[in-house]
Amino acid sequence: MEVIQNEFHGAGAFAAGPGDSNITSRKQQPTRRVSTKQHSFLWIVLALVLIAVASQFAAAQLNVTKVQANSHLNAISAGLSKAASACAHGSGPLNPNVPPGCNFKLSIWSLQLPTGSPGNPTTISSSQLQNGFTDQFFFTGSDGAMDFFDPGVNCVTTANSKHCRSELREVSPAVWSSKGTNTLSATLKVTQAAGAPVVGQIHLDESVSVRPLIELFYTSGGDLVAGVEQCTAGGCETRTTVGHVNPGTRFSYVISYSHNKLTVSINGGPAHSLSTPLLGIGGYFKAGDYGQSPKAARVSFYSLKAVHGS
Repeated sequence: MEVIQNEFHGAGAFAAGPGDSNITSRKQQPTRRVSTKQHSFLWIVLALVLIAVASQFAAAQLNVTKVQANSHLNAISAGLSKAASACAHGSGPLNPNVPPGCNFKLSIWSLQLPTGSPGNPTTISSSQLQNGFTDQFFFTGSDGAMDFFDPGVNCVTTANSKHCRSELREVSPAVWSSKGTNTLSATLKVTQAAGAPVVGQIHLDESVSVRPLIELFYTSGGDLVAGVEQCTAGGCETRTTVGHVNPGTRFSYVISYSHNKLTVSINGGPAHSLSTPLLGIGGYFKAGDYGQSPKAARVSFYSLKAVHGS
C-alpha cells in the first residue's frame, strides 16, 4: 500500500508531457493578447502624434505662403500706385518724363499725323494715345507740355486739305448737338509760328459738310484770328481778329458752341460772338497744329479740356 502511495505522489512531480502542451499554451494566450493590444495602442498614439506634427507643419507652410503672397501683392500694388501717380491723365502736374497720354486725358481723342499714304494720313487711336504713343510729330516737351509739330512740306494730307497737320480729333462723342453746352478750353504757346497753324477748331458734322465751322488761326506775327464758315460748300469764310499774343508766350482760349451760339475768348477776356447761317449744325472739336503754310510749325499744350452738357 505504501508503494502505491509513493508512486502516486511521485507522478505529480513529473514535468508535463507532450499531451499537456495545450495547458501551457492556454496559460500564455492572455499575456500575448495584452501585449498586442498595447502595441496597437502605441501605434495609434504615434500616428496621432505624427498627424498633429504634420498639421502644424502644414499650417506653418501656409502662413509662409500667405506672407509671400501678401508681399507679392504689396509689391504689385506699389507698382500700380507708382504707375498711376506717373500717369495723371490731366489731373496732376505735367511730367516731362512720360508720354502725352500720361499727362493728358486723351481717352476722347484720336490723332492725325502728317504721315501715311496719299489721301489717307496715319491715325492714332485713343487707346494707342493712352498707352503711350509718341513720335517726332507728337511728343512731350522738356517742360511736360504736349507738343505737336508739322513739317510744312513733304507730308500726307486728307483728301479735302493741302496742309500738314499733327492734330487731335474728338471721337467720343464723334458728333454732338449745338443745342447743348459744348466748350473747348486750352492753355498753350506757339513756339514755331512761321507755319501759321490752326490751334483749335470745330468741324461740322461730316454728314452735312466737310468744312470746319470755325478755325482759330495763329498768325506768324502773333494775331489770333477766328475764321468762320458761312456756307456748307466752303469758300465762304469770314475772319475776325480776337486777340494778339507774341510767339513763344503762353495763352489760353475758350471756343464755345452752346445753345446754337458761337463765341471765342482769349486769356479769360470778353467772349467774341460770331455769326453764320450754319449755326444749329452739330460738329466735333479738333486741337493741335494744323499748319497753313509751307513752313514748319510747333505748338505746345499745357492743358486741354472738352466739356459737353445739356
